Amino acid sequence: MKRCAYCGKEYSEEMTLCAIDGNPLENLGGSEEGKANAAVAGSVAGSQNEVVLVYPEYKWSARDGWKFFGMVVVFNVLWYFVFGALYRIFPHFWDWRWSPVGVVIMRGIYIAAHIFLAAYFARAESFALFWKAVGLDRKPTNYAWFGVTAALGIRLIGHIIYTLGWARSYYASNEQALFHRTHGVQHYLYLLPMLAAGFWEEPVNRGFLYKAFRGSYSMGLSIGAIIVFTAYTHWNQYEHFGWAVISISGVMAIQCYLREKSDSLWDCILCHLVFNASGLLIGGTLRW
Repeated sequence: MKRCAYCGKEYSEEMTLCAIDGNPLENLGGSEEGKANAAVAGSVAGSQNEVVLVYPEYKWSARDGWKFFGMVVVFNVLWYFVFGALYRIFPHFWDWRWSPVGVVIMRGIYIAAHIFLAAYFARAESFALFWKAVGLDRKPTNYAWFGVTAALGIRLIGHIIYTLGWARSYYASNEQALFHRTHGVQHYLYLLPMLAAGFWEEPVNRGFLYKAFRGSYSMGLSIGAIIVFTAYTHWNQYEHFGWAVISISGVMAIQCYLREKSDSLWDCILCHLVFNASGLLIGGTLRW
């Protein structure tokens, strides 16, 4: 019998690779014959200048992606109950939480937790390795122009739809609503989470999660899984079942396509940044 060192699934002797993760299988018997065969296989691989890794570098499977998804759900449930308790125990915590500084600090904690979870399930030994694994160490490619153009096109189509009255209004997040209701220099801090979203969501969503699903699923299924995850994390936008659902899902698919075609995650980040920034401009937020 043979076994995958990563997922633990056992196979018959004639199998060489794990059907789930694609990892080389190890002999369980430990017999002299098995050891001799392993030595021969190692020498052949070495002679062909191939490096056989038990844990292939930066290679993930859907198993990693679903584990991450599950931990995000657990984290959000804990986040909800902890904040509910703090609101009850400290009456003034609500006011601080939704102040400009409070929003930035709490969003920073939220972002850090998601990046840590992604790096953990990516099995990166350091954040420098995670940075490299998700493609942040590479320069943008020409695909970035396609992503930027597509993001602007979706925003313009949405603006036309809203102008013609085919949709109710532009979606405004809590931070955007607070931006409109407050004044002074500090109120621009409310816009930071939206403008900075691409710089942390892309390493997590496209850098790791999409690649994890792609390690086991087809491109279509992987994009579908990403849209499901996006619907969960952006439910306050998806619950309206309007143009926001179509536009966000469309941009998610485009970003997954960019990740499929390019080794640089900056193509996805630029697409995301332009989509969010153009939404603020077209929606009128930055005209104030």
